[in-house]
Amino acid sequence: MEGDMNEMEVKLNHASRHAAESQRILRYLQNEELKEQWGLTECRNNLLMAEVEELRTVVQQTDRGCKMAKHELLETTESQPAACPGRRHLRGLAG
Repeated sequence: MEGDMNEMEVKLNHASRHAAESQRILRYLQNEELKEQWGLTECRNNLLMAEVEELRTVVQQTDRGCKMAKHELLETTESQPAACPGRRHLRGLAG
């Protein structure tokens, strides 16, 4: 009976060490997975930030083009004679 108890204790110690080692490996693998996910998230964030900057540039260029077109329209309508039909309408568009 005492021999059985000693044998069970040895098995229990072995199982405990094995369980501790398995938990250590699991934590390591989870940490590695988190590092990989972090890297992918950071990469995606960088791509999105670059896209935002590109879109901001397009909006600024479009805004400048719109302002230039309004200015040209205003200059054109002001250089036309007063009898030009629709002149008031064009001024309203430019303003």
